[in-house]
Amino acid sequence: MSLSEKLTVILLSFLVGLLSYVAPQMDIPYSHNKLEVRIVNGDSGEIKDFPYLVFFYSQLNEKDVSVCAGSLISNNFVLTAAHCFYNNGTKIKIDSVYISAGSEFNTKKSPNKYIPDEITIHEDFDDETNLNDIAIVKLNKNASFANLTFAKLYKDIPESGDELKIAGWGKVSPEKDSKFSETFNVVKLEYPAQNSCDSSFKTKLNNKTSFCTFNKDGKGICQGDSGGPIVYSKLKPPPIIGITSSTITSENKTTSCGRDGDGSMFTSIIHYFDWIEVVTGLKKQEFTYSSDDI
Repeated sequence: MSLSEKLTVILLSFLVGLLSYVAPQMDIPYSHNKLEVRIVNGDSGEIKDFPYLVFFYSQLNEKDVSVCAGSLISNNFVLTAAHCFYNNGTKIKIDSVYISAGSEFNTKKSPNKYIPDEITIHEDFDDETNLNDIAIVKLNKNASFANLTFAKLYKDIPESGDELKIAGWGKVSPEKDSKFSETFNVVKLEYPAQNSCDSSFKTKLNNKTSFCTFNKDGKGICQGDSGGPIVYSKLKPPPIIGITSSTITSENKTTSCGRDGDGSMFTSIIHYFDWIEVVTGLKKQEFTYSSDDI
């Protein structure tokens, strides 16, 4: 075999290996993983309304997977939840994480696939309490697809009763055998009155770096939507005010997805602008909302 033929064989072998790594054949089954969070009783979403939405898939072991969402704040940085990269207190290996974007579909059907180049978890993240539940993922290549616009983060706090929207690919039913959604869903909730979560759930909301919403009409989060955005619908385009983190329930109750009276917890993004600047090298004006974005 000539030198050129050997080089051709090596190159083809490399390309085959790379393609199988970036775009694996994956089944996205029901998982008992406690970390995942899903939207219950939401509506089908359209990518034009969340053009920056990102899907994360992690293979935890032979039978269990983790599903999360995130938001592109630049062409190669994704904002998401820190706990998406932990499994029962152990950090997930970076080479088990697969990513897709620019489509209503999850990684199995999306044409735009990526892998993480680097995952930065907030240095004060607490896996037990979900304090500082925020992470930034750097993609292995720049995101590039039709109609891509980046998420903008809100520099203020909504008023009580204002409409919010959550997006994600989680399970659409609290039933045990429910499957993860092939396309992302959206649910509408309201921003709560000040201190209402503290009084209802006997919690201090992680030193005010988190906020909650109350489930209503069977709508809320649970397994599969962690890391996804919660946006402020009053402004156009709606800016992100938080990152989906966990469910919360009153004392002496087990968590049930979407149960009226229970709640959903979110990392309040306004507290982390300086940290995002340091990790990404972006300037605040590049990722925060301005009336000029209208």
